[in-house]
Amino acid sequence: MGPIISKRQLETNRRLREGGERRRPASPLAASGRGCRSAAVLYTPTLLDHVSADMRVAQEEIFGPVLAIISFDELDEAVDLANRSQYGLVAGVWTRDINKAMAVSSRIKSGQV
Repeated sequence: MGPIISKRQLETNRRLREGGERRRPASPLAASGRGCRSAAVLYTPTLLDHVSADMRVAQEEIFGPVLAIISFDELDEAVDLANRSQYGLVAGVWTRDINKAMAVSSRIKSGQV
């Protein structure tokens, strides 16, 4: 991973990540996101589980290597979650079923899927 654009953005990344963990039990599944090496502004890639759609870490653009996992039970719920984003620039659908991927991606309101 490359460096974050600035120390200010690094602190924003930390606040968003840590704010999510305090509000609810968002659990880091991968690296902790707590590292900055010397003069470089590096942030360890972080994967957060148990994130809800209303958490700041799920709603704000982080501009850093932080991925928030939001679980769902039904495909309609997944589409609804994806369409709640105020940004909607890019979305992704991961599945082994190409027909399901095409059906779901056509329902997501995003600039690119």
